[in-house]
Amino acid sequence: MRDDDRLYHLLVVAAHAARRHTDTRLRELAGVTAAQAAALFALAEQPGRSQRDLAATLSVNEPAVAEMVARLVAAGLVVRSRSSSDGRTMELRLSQAGQEALGRVRPAVAELNADLFGAASDEDLAAFRRVLASITARVTPNP
Repeated sequence: MRDDDRLYHLLVVAAHAARRHTDTRLRELAGVTAAQAAALFALAEQPGRSQRDLAATLSVNEPAVAEMVARLVAAGLVVRSRSSSDGRTMELRLSQAGQEALGRVRPAVAELNADLFGAASDEDLAAFRRVLASITARVTPNP
């Protein structure tokens, strides 16, 4: 089997190893997983998002986000409140503890990026970004 025939497998193995490494480190530093950290970043960037909007932003299905939000609320990192413009919609915001956790996550993300990509040249990283964007564009259905 040629190396080209194994690209998908190598991508999956690398993604799984990177996720495991990232989850372990973020749990140690901030008590959250990589997916939860992504949700915290999204809520910090746009407070008041709905679960539906958060799911779209994170490119995950709504039931998965509902579970994640429930865990973040239970952990005291996120608060839910009724929308003032649409009483049927719950808005999500970071709590004070969520903001503090995000403060611990930010430097950890820089450290993790250095761990994962520090040996790559700027040119290699630019090519990697282009390849990942191309893969994503080809396999993501158009709305």
